[in-house]
Amino acid sequence: MQTMTNLYTYGERELLVIDDEPGMIRVVKDRILTKDFERKHSAANFEEGKEAIEKLTTPQSIIFSDFHLPGGVGLDLAKISHSTRKRLQIGMFIMSGGAAGKEMDMIEQAIQEGVIEGYLSKPFPPSQVKEVIKQFYQKIGVEL
Repeated sequence: MQTMTNLYTYGERELLVIDDEPGMIRVVKDRILTKDFERKHSAANFEEGKEAIEKLTTPQSIIFSDFHLPGGVGLDLAKISHSTRKRLQIGMFIMSGGAAGKEMDMIEQAIQEGVIEGYLSKPFPPSQVKEVIKQFYQKIGVEL
């Protein structure tokens, strides 16, 4: 049984943050989850994100992707990688700074269809990132 001090230590699992804003990558990867994942990766656009997802083969890893990326949309990355992520139990969350209307409808549909695990509205508190990860692991039956 893990203690409270390492409740959010995910060991060998990997973290991938896809965002064209370096500040957002730093916040999620280096500030919020600085000690929680041993291996952390980032990508700044759609193509880099696609390549990074293809290389992500560690089961039960986590991906955070911006909705709007240079060269594409984060939801398209989720759709492209869905079968592989499902097989490996890799969770993917979309981040956006103000999704509304059709964009929000697309996100909600992707959640309902199981293409993504959830959505975070920027800016978000650090506790929200850790909570969505915790909920994802509970959903797939992983004890933390």
